[in-house]
Amino acid sequence: MLKEKVDVAVLGGGPGGYVAAIRASQLGGKVALIECGKLGGTCVNKGCVPTKALLETVKLYSLLKKSSEFGIEVNNFKLNFKEALNKANFIGSEISEKLSILMEKKGVKVIYGFGRFKKPGVIEVSGKENIEVNAEKIIIASGSIPLKPSIPGVESKNVLTTDEALKIEELPESFIVIGGGAVGIEFSTIFNDSDVDTCLIEMMPHILPGEDEEITDYLKQLMQDDGIKIYVNAKALKIEEKNKSKIVYVSTPEGNKTVQGDAVLLAIGRKPLIENIGLENINVKIEGGKILVNDKM
Repeated sequence: MLKEKVDVAVLGGGPGGYVAAIRASQLGGKVALIECGKLGGTCVNKGCVPTKALLETVKLYSLLKKSSEFGIEVNNFKLNFKEALNKANFIGSEISEKLSILMEKKGVKVIYGFGRFKKPGVIEVSGKENIEVNAEKIIIASGSIPLKPSIPGVESKNVLTTDEALKIEELPESFIVIGGGAVGIEFSTIFNDSDVDTCLIEMMPHILPGEDEEITDYLKQLMQDDGIKIYVNAKALKIEEKNKSKIVYVSTPEGNKTVQGDAVLLAIGRKPLIENIGLENINVKIEGGKILVNDKM
């Protein structure tokens, strides 16, 4: 096994990790950044960047569909969602590649592979080459993964996380989105504007919980006017498959209901990626799925 000795090792190459690595290098440290995927983290590769690109695509598509209202005749056009998705992911990849160049310029060594603590001060990295990284200081910036509800059926076929939704080859005719936060609304808009019959389920009384109700009620009405079916105060209980369709059973104040679609998107948030990275080997305390820290992190 190859060995690398550094002053600072950063576990995770997202916005927290790569910024910390750059700063440590600027302060004179020898720095290694360990990343199991692409630099940039969720936002660049699986979130903000590709979804905003998709939103721009479907916005343009929607405008083309309405162009005749403004005296512009556009014939024989269609949405190629696979190509739109490829473009969106390509934009994220470009940013990630530029981050790699930035790391090199800043003197940060990037080690690609899955990092796991062997003992305090030592990380074993499994990748194309297995490397043992010894560091005086280690920063944990391992990011997050999609959260799944603890209900039957979430592991079945065509039940996707938001990460997986950015890899689909072909859009289904209908999508059920569980979760009415910012991400759920974003994907609901993308699907609906792509001519997919879309239904959004939110367990709280309003979409975008925590935001001003006057604003969220107005947004809800706009989305419904665009054809998105929205259920609030609706808690998903289980997901079943029937005749190749997905049936989501939901609990509402009016009683239990079922919602049917070809696929289900889980958009209920994310949780820290702290499993299987060997925290038990360095006596890091975890509570409620989160790392306990002091006032200095």
